[in-house]
Amino acid sequence: MRGTGRARSEPYAPVDGTGTPEHVTPSEDARSSTGAWYTPEHLVDRLVGAALDGFRSPAGTVRIVDPACGDGRLLAAAAERLSRAGHRVKLVGCEIDPAAAEVARSRLGPGATVTVGDALDYDWVPASFDLVIGNPPFSSPLTRRGPSTPEPPQGSPYADLATGFWDLALRLARADSGRVALVLPQSVLGSRDAEPVRRTIERTSRLVWSWWGEEPSFDARVTVCAVVLERSPSPQPIDWTRVVVDRLGLPEVPTALSTSGTIGERVEARANFRDEYYGLVDAVTEGGDGPPLVTSGLIDPAVCHWGQRPTRFARQRFDAPTVDLDRLSPRFRSWAERTLQPKVLVASQTRVVEAVADHQGLWVPGVPVVRLMPQAGCTLDEVAAVLTSPVATRLLWAASAGTGLSPKALRVGVRTLNALPWPAGPLDNAVEALRNGDVAACGLLVDRAFGLDGNDELSTWWRQELPTARR
Repeated sequence: MRGTGRARSEPYAPVDGTGTPEHVTPSEDARSSTGAWYTPEHLVDRLVGAALDGFRSPAGTVRIVDPACGDGRLLAAAAERLSRAGHRVKLVGCEIDPAAAEVARSRLGPGATVTVGDALDYDWVPASFDLVIGNPPFSSPLTRRGPSTPEPPQGSPYADLATGFWDLALRLARADSGRVALVLPQSVLGSRDAEPVRRTIERTSRLVWSWWGEEPSFDARVTVCAVVLERSPSPQPIDWTRVVVDRLGLPEVPTALSTSGTIGERVEARANFRDEYYGLVDAVTEGGDGPPLVTSGLIDPAVCHWGQRPTRFARQRFDAPTVDLDRLSPRFRSWAERTLQPKVLVASQTRVVEAVADHQGLWVPGVPVVRLMPQAGCTLDEVAAVLTSPVATRLLWAASAGTGLSPKALRVGVRTLNALPWPAGPLDNAVEALRNGDVAACGLLVDRAFGLDGNDELSTWWRQELPTARR
């Protein structure tokens, strides 16, 4: 089973199922509390097949571990394939749920070692496995098992639990050609919390294979991906976003751009977080006298649909949501009043960058809308125009693909917006086009300000992705 080669990737496929009844089917509450979502058999076959394709098996026994083994289905499938090929195997599993661990023991037989416990707490030293395979838990450590739960080895306390298992898997795999094959939440491909683990992988491993699912998977309602990594003394650069964008048919990222610094050098960018969201909940009313609340769903390129399109906030439908400033606590009233200044609002969870200028400073941005306040040297309309371009959208996809709520949505944040380049060419014509509502012309003209032709594959793709009314 020896072999090398470039990473293979597979297109998305629907993933469903939460485990077969004859194995173990914990309640949804139990699964949610531990982050446990059992792997459907077709994904088991896909992951095991990819993990063993070109696998550099050792001369002796092949040692395989699943640090979150559930009912043992991944270990069993890997063992079956290796045994058919004439290999001896040693199976090791760890599982926090005693009932699932017992099923795994029965399934894997007396030669396997299945430990009941939390793999992130377990003392694995010394450990050197030929294959680490698994579908680790998907949940935040803060919602998992209570205040005693340790943080993942790398990343912030808000990192998804799967990130900790990804880090652990790398440490369990043997340094010389050991493989790691995991099902993961797609967000780990681009999230800030998982960045330390990705950097470790880039220093120690190469990406062999990848796959992603288009729809939220299992009962966890999480969009997932799967990766196979191989530890290597000669790692290769990994473009994590390509795991997603290669299957979306996105054009290549433009490289020869004529630029003059970045957007972040010209604006003050601010994002709203959970505190602001909950601070607003009791103050949002229908059609009141306060300032309009503008959510992401009300923003299209160069237009705000407040009062024309319904939206949802705090699980309620509003036709014209407003903020009653008198209902806000002093802290959040101060925050809301600070947002009432001229700004550009940028929506999140969209297919292209969708920005609109609030020239009079009348709107309170919802969560997770980002607001940009131009500093000296640029105008609101110039900022909105630069964002309303194929270049801005494609570069944001390169920076954040996989972090949205779906694989076809961009999660827009302050850091990625600040990093976008500013074109060196003039923007007057692009601004005029945007003021006239001609979004497509604006994008073409901004790309020309970047030194691009404007009639290439990138522009064609971007126009097709625009909201229908703005093409």
